[in-house]
Amino acid sequence: MAAMVGGTVAMAAPPSWAAGLLEELVWMRDSLVEASYFCALAAVAPTYRDQHILAMRVVNVLEGSGGPHFDPRLASEDMPGILPRLEGLAQALAQRDLPPEDKEALKFSLENVRVFLSLALEAALRGAGSRRLVRGALSMRQAYAFILAALGPEDPRLAYLGGIRPLLYRYGLPPTP
Repeated sequence: MAAMVGGTVAMAAPPSWAAGLLEELVWMRDSLVEASYFCALAAVAPTYRDQHILAMRVVNVLEGSGGPHFDPRLASEDMPGILPRLEGLAQALAQRDLPPEDKEALKFSLENVRVFLSLALEAALRGAGSRRLVRGALSMRQAYAFILAALGPEDPRLAYLGGIRPLLYRYGLPPTP
């Protein structure tokens, strides 16, 4: 999708069917960056209560207000949740008539993202439930690592397991600065 033009990378226009996909992927990327921030803060939180609050913010971002562990005290409004939106996106793409190479790449990448985010949710719930700061910090470091894996690498050549950022790159958005 990219070509060198005069020493800079020129991105090809995304396919017409990818407009809605790109919007969802950008939203997911931005939400995952927010969740990674909460994970990092929880890993270095000074008290287990602070750690619990930050871990539950991660849970809220991942599950959304319809999730079984959602804590409305930590959200100012209804939240859609990355996991439910990811599931909806994967189902919608499975029903579309897409080029086979794209359909397979999307299926592979989005399934890996789903697995990594499910593992991140489990780790964040462990971190939220821990009454020991060190154990909670270890769980939140795991959640952080799983969220980074779901985001995928900035360099698409290293995207062996896919991810949100490599999909954005594949369909026409340059890597984030």
